[in-house]
Amino acid sequence: MEMDSTLLLTAETLYLDPGVIRGLPVNGVFCLKRVASQTYLSVNAAQARVLDEFKHPITVPQVLENCIRDRTCIALREFYELVLQAHEAGILRSEELGSEGPPVAIRLPKRWFVSLGPRGVVALAFFAAVATASIFTITPAVNLRRPIEYFYGWLAICGSLSFGQALAACALRGAGCEVHNPRFKWTTLVPHFAIDARDACMGDRFGQAAVAGISVLPLSLSAAVGLWLNAGWGMLPLAALFVACRPIGDTPISHLLQLFRRMPLVATDTPRLFVGRFHLNDRARLAWKCFDWHLALFQLVIAVAWALAIVRVADCLAGQDFIAAFKETNVAYWEKVGRYAVVAMAVASGLGLVSMTQYHIVDAVALNWSRIRTEARRWMAKRKVKQSDWDTAALIRRNPVLRRLDNETQSKLVARLRILRVRPWQTIIDFDDKSTFVGLIVSGRAVVYRRGITGRKSRFLKFSEGDFFGGHKQIDPEKNCLEVRTATPLVAFVMTLEDFEQLVVAKLGTAALWDQMSKQVFLRRSTLCSEWRSASVARFSEMAVLSKKCAAGAVVRYGQPVRSLYVLYEGRAKALRDGKQVGKIRQGEFFGEISLLQTSAATADVEASEDGRFLTVDRLDFIKFIARNYHVALQMERLCSKRLGHPLFPLDQRTFDER
Repeated sequence: MEMDSTLLLTAETLYLDPGVIRGLPVNGVFCLKRVASQTYLSVNAAQARVLDEFKHPITVPQVLENCIRDRTCIALREFYELVLQAHEAGILRSEELGSEGPPVAIRLPKRWFVSLGPRGVVALAFFAAVATASIFTITPAVNLRRPIEYFYGWLAICGSLSFGQALAACALRGAGCEVHNPRFKWTTLVPHFAIDARDACMGDRFGQAAVAGISVLPLSLSAAVGLWLNAGWGMLPLAALFVACRPIGDTPISHLLQLFRRMPLVATDTPRLFVGRFHLNDRARLAWKCFDWHLALFQLVIAVAWALAIVRVADCLAGQDFIAAFKETNVAYWEKVGRYAVVAMAVASGLGLVSMTQYHIVDAVALNWSRIRTEARRWMAKRKVKQSDWDTAALIRRNPVLRRLDNETQSKLVARLRILRVRPWQTIIDFDDKSTFVGLIVSGRAVVYRRGITGRKSRFLKFSEGDFFGGHKQIDPEKNCLEVRTATPLVAFVMTLEDFEQLVVAKLGTAALWDQMSKQVFLRRSTLCSEWRSASVARFSEMAVLSKKCAAGAVVRYGQPVRSLYVLYEGRAKALRDGKQVGKIRQGEFFGEISLLQTSAATADVEASEDGRFLTVDRLDFIKFIARNYHVALQMERLCSKRLGHPLFPLDQRTFDER
C-alpha cells in the first residue's frame, strides 16, 4: 500500500473524471459524486480548487507546484490525503495504469414519482417530535401483557420503518437527490422496505435534515399512538425509537447534529490512506479541528434526555419511583462508591492518554533503542571486525562512491586496502600533518575540525560508517586544512594517497567525489536534511551550488524577493531587522524557505558575520524537489510552521506578496 501511494503521489498522471457532479454547499462544504460508481467525497472550496487542477492530465507534484506558486496550497497532509481519497473514490483516475477506480454501479437510480418539499418535511418532523415528547411526558408506559401485543408491536415496527423509508425517498426527490437501491429486507428481525439514502449528501441543509428526520417520523408516531391508547404493543415501537435515536453511532440524530457544526467535516478530517508519520502535534491539531463545543453541548443535552427517558420508562414498568429510592439510600454508601468512581475515572483517563500516545512512545523507544545498539556495536567493533577479501569487496560494492568504479578497479582496491584501528579521542590527522593516506570508516565515528581566518578551531563535519577521511585536500575547491579526531573506537580501511588519486580521483573526478565525500556528509548532519532519506539527500546535494560571501556582505535583503534556499556551509551569519540583530545563523542552519514556499518577500536582512560559504538551491528547483518528495515536504511544512508560530498552509492575511 505504501509503495502504491508513493507511486501515485510522485509519478502517475491523474485527471478528473468527467462524470463527477457537485452537490449543494452546506456552510462551505459540499459533496462530489462520481455517477458511474455512485461514490462520494466531501470537500470544501479550497480542496475543490486543488481537484480542479486535475481537469487536464497532470502529476501530483506538478499540481503542488502550481498551488504553491498561486498561493492556494492547503495543508500538505490534507493535500496528500485528498488525492488518495479522491483516487480511491474514482474522482481522480490514473492515466498510465488505466485505473477505472471503483467498479461501475450495476443498479442505476430509480424513478420515484412522489416528492416532498424539504422545508415542509422539516416542519412536520419537528411538530411530530414535539407531539411525541409531550405524549411521552404525560402518559405513563405500560407492560406488555398478552402475546398478541408483541405481534402487534412487531407489525407496527415493520410498517413504521417501511413507511419511514418511503417518506425518506420522497424527501430525497424533493431535495433534488436520487433514490438508489430500493428493496425489501426479508432476512432481518424486523423485515421492512429500505432504500440507499447516501445521495442525501448532495442536497442542501434542509434536504439532508428532511431525509434524516422523516425516516423516524412514522416510528415516533407509532410509539405516541401506543402510549396515547395505553396499549402494551406501543412499548415495542418505543424501544425501537430509543435504538434509532441513540446519541452515539450512525443514527438520524447524529446526522441532524452534524448539520449544526460551525465548520462541517470533510473527508480528509478522518485520515485513513496517507501513510506519512503522524507527529503528536499533528494528531492534537486534527482533534482540535474536529471538535465543536456547540455540537458537543447539543450531544450532551440529547444524551442526558435520552438517559432520563429510559429511566422514566423503567420507572413506569417497575411501578416505583426510582428517584425517591435514590434519595432514601444510605449517604455513606454513596460516598464510598463515589471515591471508587473517582479512582476509576482517573485510571480510565490515564489509559486514554496512553492509548492516544502509545504509537509515539513506541516509535521513540524503538528509535532510541536502535541508536543504543548502533553505538554499542561501534564500541565493540575493535574486537569483532576482521579483514578478508570477501568482506572488503562487499564493503566496496555497498559504498555509494566506490561502487561506481569498474570491476577491475574495485579488485585493485581490495588488494591495496589495509585495516586501521584507532582508540577513541585520538587525532588521526592534524592541521599541520601532510596526510599520506585516505580512510574509509567501517565502524565508529569521527569529528572533523577546521580552522577559521582568525585561527580558531571549529567543528566542521561528522563522519560515520561509509564516509571517507583524509582525502579532502585533493577534492575540496578551497583546499582547507582539516583535523580528524575519533569520537569512538574506529575501524577503517585505508589506502595510500597515490592509490586514492590513481584509482578513485582519476576515475570519478573531483566534482563527483566532493559531492559524495563532503557535501552529502555535511547535509546529512544538518538540521535541514537530518530526517531525509539517502536518495533525497543525494538529489538535493546535486542541486546545491556552493557560493562564497565575504564578511559584512548581504545575503538577503528585507522586502526583496528571495530567489534561493540557503544552507550555511562554513562561517557564521546573522539576521537583522531595522539594523538590530534578531538571530544568529550557525553552520548547518538554513534560511529563506518560508519566503520560497509562501511566494513572499524576505522578512529580515541576512548578512555574513565572517567569510563563509553557502549552499544555495534555486527557488524553482527547490519547489520541484519538495513536490516530488512528500516526506521532505511534510518536514519543511512542520519546520516552517514551528518558526512562524502558526501553520504555514493555507496562506492567510499574515503573509504578504513580493514587492
